[in-house]
Amino acid sequence: VAIERTATGPSLSRRSPAAAFQVCDALIDRAQCEALVAHADLDPSAAASHDVKIDLTPAQLHSIVGTDAVLEAILALGATQLDANERLVWGATPRLILRRTGEANASPLEPHARCIRFHRDCSRAVVSIALSEQHTGGQLLFAINGHLHSPACPVGSAVAHNRSAAHGVSHITSGVRYKLIAVFGQVDLASAA
Repeated sequence: VAIERTATGPSLSRRSPAAAFQVCDALIDRAQCEALVAHADLDPSAAASHDVKIDLTPAQLHSIVGTDAVLEAILALGATQLDANERLVWGATPRLILRRTGEANASPLEPHARCIRFHRDCSRAVVSIALSEQHTGGQLLFAINGHLHSPACPVGSAVAHNRSAAHGVSHITSGVRYKLIAVFGQVDLASAA
């Protein structure tokens, strides 16, 4: 409960949905994961930074993975984390982010840069797809109702969560962690409080 109280990000109100997350095994196949990892490694900033975020359009995602089925699966999984009113008004495509995070280039002066502290997102829902497993650490963690959850995230699996779920990522101690992240809408902070 202490983790949930101290998580950064938007405050919860009575109108906030109950904190929730859902795991989906094998949302995309290994070849699609490898294609996304290769795309991330081609980014010029990949060699210079330990944490690279690359925005993708739906057309770029289709070009990399070869199908629209991946985006359709992401949309369906993300919709499960939106409440009924949000589903009615949500019609836009989520922001798609290819993230490459590693320990190799992290500064010893910034060890916290290799983990993500517990927080709540400003987005309405997030879908995170594991693209790699050649790293140690980097485990997604949820603090919900006084319990700590650490869902298994094999390559190709996805975890969707809503805006109320306090979550973080443990330190990456070796290797590089790759994720495809879909961010669904921003919370109107004035109405969320």
